[in-house]
Amino acid sequence: MHIETLFAMAITDKISRFLGNAGDSAGRRRFEQLRAAIVDGRMFIAGANRSEIAAATGLSRSAVEILIREYAGCSVNEYINRLRVEYSATLLVEHPEWSVEAVAESSGYRNRGTYYANFEKIYGVTPTRYRLDYAARNARENAQPNFFAKLTKCFKMFIGLVFLLGFCQ
Repeated sequence: MHIETLFAMAITDKISRFLGNAGDSAGRRRFEQLRAAIVDGRMFIAGANRSEIAAATGLSRSAVEILIREYAGCSVNEYINRLRVEYSATLLVEHPEWSVEAVAESSGYRNRGTYYANFEKIYGVTPTRYRLDYAARNARENAQPNFFAKLTKCFKMFIGLVFLLGFCQ
């Protein structure tokens, strides 16, 4: 799965949790268009502010602020930081060969301290811990099917042997 797809899925999931039943469908539609412009245009990587988002989307600055507050439940700056951190989380797992600093820079962060603080605020762990936890979880998930496959194979061999021994007597 491509990183863009994973990122879009993660963002859609996060946004749907924030949306709930709040607001009317027209407002929700406007927010989704705003979100798409920010994500698809990768405005979050550049750390776009309310004025830049407004200029790019044709909305007023106050409309941008109101839509994000109502549907994402935070300020424009917090929303942009959340998108950057969530994007960086996808990069951390998709590119384990990249350093954390390279992931931070690719996500629009120029200051390591700011990146770590924002990441910990959203995920509750450092980027390094997040990557390690993901790798451990992924290894466990991948190991279980192999274990069961081997167990099944051994069981079939055992049944075959029992059948063969019973048949030969």
